[in-house]
Amino acid sequence: MAVADFHVHLKYSRDSCISPKALVRTAYKKGIDVVAVTDHDTLRGSFETLEVVKNCRSEILVVPGVEVSTTSGHVIGLFIQEDISATNFVEAIEQVKEQDGLVVIPHPFKKSQKFGENEFAMADLIEALNGRATTKENELAMSLGKRVNRPLVAGSDAHFSFELGRILTILAWKPNDLDELRKMLLSGCIVGIKGNSDALTPRLAHILSFSLEMYRRIVGF
Repeated sequence: MAVADFHVHLKYSRDSCISPKALVRTAYKKGIDVVAVTDHDTLRGSFETLEVVKNCRSEILVVPGVEVSTTSGHVIGLFIQEDISATNFVEAIEQVKEQDGLVVIPHPFKKSQKFGENEFAMADLIEALNGRATTKENELAMSLGKRVNRPLVAGSDAHFSFELGRILTILAWKPNDLDELRKMLLSGCIVGIKGNSDALTPRLAHILSFSLEMYRRIVGF
């Protein structure tokens, strides 16, 4: 089996400070086999992490991705090579699909998400366990995935290294490449999801992220 974290933010998200090198180093220490880099509205972190892995000959599989801010809420596109420019939900999904990417609805029951059943059904995967969501929000997400009959994945939603791997997706085996991983996800080769979503850590992480984002806005970063 293998473990994956399908929702990680690097320093190219204003509210995160993880560098590509720190991500690879921490993932190795925590025994994480697959990591999806999902910065807000940019693939820069994904591409830099792929270079780090290549240069250090790491066996960690990096999934290029992005968390898109749409008018209806956040949507994650995985296995893509170009940034998503659309802010309309349907158009953003179309741009992901045009790249043969997979659409994930992250933390579907957070207050910022304004999706209905029709929108949920357009996703390829549902994030049923999120490291920064409440227990109730994760329970609702789990039920949603079963209701719309979509494979379930999990992600830490890490913005700081200590959050990485707190929530994990367990895969039936370690994929050899991105193509194999994509097929595994679509065919449901997911053993389960696990992690510690206690109340204290997400609250602390949100406070740290908010403070970091405000600081960066002030200094113009």
